[in-house]
Amino acid sequence: MKAKNIIFLILAIIVVWSFYGYQIRKITKLENEILKINREIGELEKEKKERIYEYDEKMDLKKIEAEMKEKNSMEISEKINFFKLEKSSH
Repeated sequence: MKAKNIIFLILAIIVVWSFYGYQIRKITKLENEILKINREIGELEKEKKERIYEYDEKMDLKKIEAEMKEKNSMEISEKINFFKLEKSSH
C-alpha cells in the first residue's frame, strides 16, 4: 500500500512537471515571436519616417505656389511658416 502511494506521488510529480515544462516552452516560443514582430514594427516605422522625410525633401513648395497662383488665383498666406525637419541620426 505504501509503495503504491509513493509510485502514484512520483507519477503525479512527473506529470505536473512535464505539463509545466511544456507550458513554459510554449510561452517562450510566443514571447520570441512577439519580440520578432516588435523588431519588424520598429524597422517599418523607421522606414516610414525615412520615406516621409524623402517625400518632404522632394516636394517643391515654390512650384506648387506658382501653380496655385497661375491656375486658381490663390495666394499663400504670410502668416503660415513652413519649416523643414532635419533627418535625425539615430
